[in-house]
Amino acid sequence: MRRPEPATGVTASCALDGPGSRRCRSFFADVAGLVLGGDPALSKEARTWARENTGQDNTTVIGGIRLTSELEPQQLTFAREPTPR
Repeated sequence: MRRPEPATGVTASCALDGPGSRRCRSFFADVAGLVLGGDPALSKEARTWARENTGQDNTTVIGGIRLTSELEPQQLTFAREPTPR
């Protein structure tokens, strides 16, 4: 039996209460904490960034993971950054 391929990205969407709502900020912060949960400092940084950037278009890289916040549709995407060779 072959091993499954590792995940290369995660996308979370939220349609509760409109753009930038408190519930969506909390949801995206929780997802960010889980995605970067292997390192407490990176997890905290990701949670804070997600909370502050919900409801707007923005992007950053934390711990080799690109976080992209989009307004329409309101979502947060996580993708590995390519490693330089």
